[in-house]
Amino acid sequence: NGTDGKDGADGAVSFVVDDGIKETATLTLQLLNKYKDLKLTYAIITNRLATLQTETNNGVANYVMLDGKYVYTVHADTILFWKNILSSAGGRAELISHTNSHAFWGTNDDGGVFEYVDSQGNLLTSSNMPVGSVTAEIIASNQILMEQFGSRGLTHVVPGIMVKTTDTIIGDKTIVTYDTYYQQLLSDCIADGTLAGVRGNTFGTTSNYTGYVTTKDSIARTGVPSLMIRLTDDPTSWCNYIDKAEEMNGLAVFCIHQIIPDGTNGSGHYVYQSMAEELFSHALEKNLWIANYTEATLYFTEWSTASVESVYEDGMIKVTLTDEEDNSFFDEPLTVKISVPATWTSAQLNGETLTVRKDASGNRFVYVNIVPDSGVQYITAA
Repeated sequence: NGTDGKDGADGAVSFVVDDGIKETATLTLQLLNKYKDLKLTYAIITNRLATLQTETNNGVANYVMLDGKYVYTVHADTILFWKNILSSAGGRAELISHTNSHAFWGTNDDGGVFEYVDSQGNLLTSSNMPVGSVTAEIIASNQILMEQFGSRGLTHVVPGIMVKTTDTIIGDKTIVTYDTYYQQLLSDCIADGTLAGVRGNTFGTTSNYTGYVTTKDSIARTGVPSLMIRLTDDPTSWCNYIDKAEEMNGLAVFCIHQIIPDGTNGSGHYVYQSMAEELFSHALEKNLWIANYTEATLYFTEWSTASVESVYEDGMIKVTLTDEEDNSFFDEPLTVKISVPATWTSAQLNGETLTVRKDASGNRFVYVNIVPDSGVQYITAA
């Protein structure tokens, strides 16, 4: 007896589509309609959805706040576009934060003008940034998604913003990276329950992929790695990553930017539709759970600390599932494998009929999905 992969799956795959590009969203909706078991997570830059309001007093810029909330102006047409995408996807797509601006926002929350170094080593000077700019990239971004789409706002995707992520020394001056303060805020959000998990921008590039598969024993809440797919890649490598997740009973997370029709021209990181379909088809052919990133994050985090107790008495099996997570948002049902008596040919839990299965040795068992810390569950013969 014990927790297992979702519904007995041999691992999980999450496809995260970064940035919120409308053309890719429209194309992927066609793919969601074609592949009925496919799920997609759209990590969106929220200033495409709304503009945060600012005000400047005595040369100091601040965000406009009302009752502790950011004030913003929505881009109605874009909000409607994404609502239509989510509605048409029928619950198989979600929107999560990819920061508010996907740009340099300072190295602290003091606001003002900052010096920074881009990825090419050029020393640049920022505009006059509002106080709290780094926090806004996380908190305001999630607020917009929660208020406009009913998102739970539990997960976040780190952007690659073409700025150096290490301190740079120029002459006798140290130019501090934006990343230090940002990562600390992400960690604080994990600690206080604002976020349940963060996908990093560390992308798998090896042929082995073992270090890029997240398991219940290696869940990293602030920097889950992923594999970026690009036109220059051999799609076989993407499929090998999926196979490694199946082998390790772990989670493979993909980073997808643009998907464009075959034969057309694109810029930046993109793949053709046929290449994306090869990736999706391979995953769907496996005994894998295709999961949105948020539900996968909740599942693997809960799984990492879950404990199961089961007792057979009075003709029933009493099951108690617990974990060490915050029940206010870690509420994803975990799949539990429970042995049942050899005489049972059917079983039920809370009126739901369970399939009695046999393992290689002929022992009988059932899979049940239970929310951790939800009390004793009673499995009976049907």
